[in-house]
Amino acid sequence: MAESWDVLVVGAGPVGLTLSLLLARNRHRVLVVERWPALYPLPRAVGLSNEARRVLNMTGVTEPLEPHVLWDPEGSSLDYVTPEGEILFSETLPAPARAEGPHGGTFNQPDLEAVLEAQVEAEPTIRLLRGHVVTDLQQNDDGVRVCFAPSDENGGPRAGAGELTCTAGFVVGCDGATSTVRSLVGIPMDGDLQFSSDWLVVDLKPTVKREWFPHFGQVLGPPRPVTSVPAGPGRRRFEFMLLPGERKEEMATDETVWRLLAEREVTPADAELVRYAAYSFRACWAQRWRQGRVLVAGDAAHLMPPFLGQGMNSGIRDVATLAWRLDLVLKGIVPPDTLDDYAGERRPHVEQLISTAVMIGNILCMVDPEACAERDRAIRENTGEGPPAMDWRMGTDSLAAGDPHAGRLGRQGLVRVGDREGFFDDVCGMGAHVLLSRDGDPLESLSPPVREAWERLGGVAVHIGPDAPVTDVEGGYAAWFDEWDRDVILLRPDFHVFGTADSLDGADALVRELTERLRLELHDTASTGARPTARD
Repeated sequence: MAESWDVLVVGAGPVGLTLSLLLARNRHRVLVVERWPALYPLPRAVGLSNEARRVLNMTGVTEPLEPHVLWDPEGSSLDYVTPEGEILFSETLPAPARAEGPHGGTFNQPDLEAVLEAQVEAEPTIRLLRGHVVTDLQQNDDGVRVCFAPSDENGGPRAGAGELTCTAGFVVGCDGATSTVRSLVGIPMDGDLQFSSDWLVVDLKPTVKREWFPHFGQVLGPPRPVTSVPAGPGRRRFEFMLLPGERKEEMATDETVWRLLAEREVTPADAELVRYAAYSFRACWAQRWRQGRVLVAGDAAHLMPPFLGQGMNSGIRDVATLAWRLDLVLKGIVPPDTLDDYAGERRPHVEQLISTAVMIGNILCMVDPEACAERDRAIRENTGEGPPAMDWRMGTDSLAAGDPHAGRLGRQGLVRVGDREGFFDDVCGMGAHVLLSRDGDPLESLSPPVREAWERLGGVAVHIGPDAPVTDVEGGYAAWFDEWDRDVILLRPDFHVFGTADSLDGADALVRELTERLRLELHDTASTGARPTARD
């Protein structure tokens, strides 16, 4: 296979498939190499955030995915309850990225992967190569030479099989916790928070309708901490912590699983066992996320305990941030060192998530009766408050300096352009920088060099308001501007806020700062190209 690709993605899980589809939106040629010959049929991740839903919407899978997701109602929370059923505290799930609707939902990972893979197979610029494993990566200034071979039943190189080679502009390892890509370029795991806990994860299909308590939550010890959550339409997941002296290989048996489920009033008469496996939950992240033209994302870049349900969602955030930067680099609009900011933006967010998950894990994983009693007393005296709330803000070193709103997730509300009404992403476009103002057309406030740079970036200018080209249907954007006391907001292609300005007069400086952060040179002459604006 002496072919050349823009990007080679290693790993055909949700993160790798999402990245390949985001790149294909801009017609980049992508090869996806996956060591296993077929989709893995058993459940793994179950939580889907609304932010991840917005990213997946860019890949075109919203409609086929919808039947496979069980969306949580507004105001959903994760409850922490005692064995006697007392709710000690509740953790409200992240604010929704849409104006209304669910915070997030649960799903069956094989269903998500099947939907994504079908979309990948329909894309003419993507090739999915299953049953092959990467064996070597050699970089130079122009790209990466990749060697790979057919895989055996254990996922390693098949003995005696011939080796294939290709070249790629960039390689992205989305190949999981034991990442081959990370190992081949010598990126160590770092930031280990010294958290490790063994759990037995059980997935089942209830055959009798019932109310679950907690519906979405953690049952604290003593004696045994248990997680109980929905796992997609018609599915349920239980996670049982292994107690001191219990071994993973001894606990992962049908007999033990049904014994533990019986303690939660689940029996073979009212549920079908789908799968169970024992895992060690860890907390760490990669020391570097980029090594020249090789990058890592998802579990290849970070591992977190599942207590926040953000492992896969963090991987989706990774590739949403990475894809638009790769697009600009591949088009020659910005230099490759712009990719250095990828880790600077994503790692602080991931570190905070992991630290919060570990904090929750330390609360949840107690089994000593005296320690548990002291924990419960402290929570009650603290009026039912648990760990500090997540900030949910990305790293800001590559965003507008000193802006308290930079790094926040942008609002998603209902808008109208002409006779078309829908959510902002669907009506005004996705995957571009957006300069949003309520006071007028922000494009008119840009100087010729800045406007020309904005057009090179493919930026979109949106004037939104009661009498503007884009109508704020429910007033959500007006409320957003009022809350922040700003008149201009600059959004990135990954839906996050780059920065804001208090008037249209500040729009030029805001976009100029964006070009500086992206290492994009300004030209002296004004652009004569077509004016980008909200799509109609």
